[in-house]
Amino acid sequence: VNVINVALGKEGSYGSMDEYEVKIDRGQSVRVVRGENVISEFDIPTPDVIKIDVEGMELDVLRGIESILSKNTPRMILCEVHPDYIHPSALSQEEIKELKEILHKNGFYVIEVGKDHEYGTQPCLFCKHDK
Repeated sequence: VNVINVALGKEGSYGSMDEYEVKIDRGQSVRVVRGENVISEFDIPTPDVIKIDVEGMELDVLRGIESILSKNTPRMILCEVHPDYIHPSALSQEEIKELKEILHKNGFYVIEVGKDHEYGTQPCLFCKHDK
């Protein structure tokens, strides 16, 4: 296992991380890069499975890997989605809809796996269609 000390996002930048989210000028500084650039920069293979658990930044991560999704890889994405009624930095219902539209456009179908009743988290499993 190789650990790469970057955060994934829709564009290259620097941010900082606190307990729940990436913010500018707070916490530990981290380089933010597009997922597709991580693959080329660090010369790693395109993953077959991606797990996204980024406390409200799911849409940004997905936007940063769109070119990977359009090439019929990966086969599966597990994405934990935090609706905005859970935490202010979480996704709005409109952003969750956009996230699902990006996945559908790239050949994924969405299976909503379950709900964490304590926090209201709605994990979703996004699976690639067999082609």
